[in-house]
Amino acid sequence: MHSAVNVAVSSIPVFGSAASEIFNMVIAAPLEKRKEKWMLKIAESLEELQSTVDGFDVHKLCNDELFISVLNRASQLALSNHQEEKIFALKNAVMNTALNISIEENEEMMFLNMIDAMTPWHLKIISYFDNPEERFKELSIKPTEYMMGSPVLPLQEFYPELKSKNDFVNLIVNDLYSRGIFSIKDLNCTMSSSGMYVSRLTEYGKRFFNYIKEPQIHIL
Repeated sequence: MHSAVNVAVSSIPVFGSAASEIFNMVIAAPLEKRKEKWMLKIAESLEELQSTVDGFDVHKLCNDELFISVLNRASQLALSNHQEEKIFALKNAVMNTALNISIEENEEMMFLNMIDAMTPWHLKIISYFDNPEERFKELSIKPTEYMMGSPVLPLQEFYPELKSKNDFVNLIVNDLYSRGIFSIKDLNCTMSSSGMYVSRLTEYGKRFFNYIKEPQIHIL
């Protein structure tokens, strides 16, 4: 496609040469660089699975129709994205498919499209509310001890960038609720201190999160 477009652009009278140079410099080169970066990321991740997962054979993926479909769709989405959080989620989806994650294949395709429709903050908030207490432990952060309050308070403590952005957070939470990912659609409700750190993902939401998080592998 690149060659065909380049020839077509070059044939434009008067401006052909300049247009061809612009096409190669501004359009073709960055896209090719993005493609190479994505495919290298996939190749390196598959190599890691090959060396760390007992019984995993990367050669069998050549005949795995679901894996090929997921890789193709994820690649299309990755090449149209620049946000690292979404690219990371797409890469994890491909790796989890390669590991035969226990998710129905129609859901897998739905999950890929959901990644594309979401913002990086959607993905961060999903990760946080999978297990708020665990997220704090992972970063060795001691959360504030509340007598009671809203789940949004520790969230904004974990992500200071979200302070004073309640409307933005509410829009995301409401969207996740409408997608069946969250069990509640409003974080601005008062509850006990323990309730502030409860997971807010539905079973469907947990399947989605397990699909987009980094595979849990053990070194041989």
